[in-house]
Amino acid sequence: IEGAVLVGKAVSLALNNINSLEISTIILKDSKTEIFKKKATLSLKWLENNLDVSPKEVSRNLGNGIKAADSCITAIYLGLRFRSKSFNELIKFTRKCGGDVDTLCSMSGSIWGAFNGFKNIPKELIDDLEDSNRIKSLACNLYKTKIQISEKIN
Repeated sequence: IEGAVLVGKAVSLALNNINSLEISTIILKDSKTEIFKKKATLSLKWLENNLDVSPKEVSRNLGNGIKAADSCITAIYLGLRFRSKSFNELIKFTRKCGGDVDTLCSMSGSIWGAFNGFKNIPKELIDDLEDSNRIKSLACNLYKTKIQISEKIN
């Protein structure tokens, strides 16, 4: 549960265009277990120092596995690190991390997408996606629901 909450929080903050260091700091503050705190601390250090960490080093230190403790901070770090780069650069780097690549791409891509929007995902990737029209429709409906909820709150 902790990992899903942290990824969801990162997406929410990205939707509000909060800067990467602030998001990373909030993720660290909201981490409950020692393993999440340790990895969030390292991720924040890498982002603060703008380090060019290799995919191998990311995997070794943050993880690339199927457990939340081995993927969620990794995905948050990647989404924040690549927020100003292209979607293809994010995916290419994440694939090099190995392990549970589809999960890492999904989570980091959701953070990247919250910053950059659907329009910045290459059209050819969307066109090749199975059930792309259905997915686009679901995404539009989800966005409309978010707007409606926001209007009720404000």
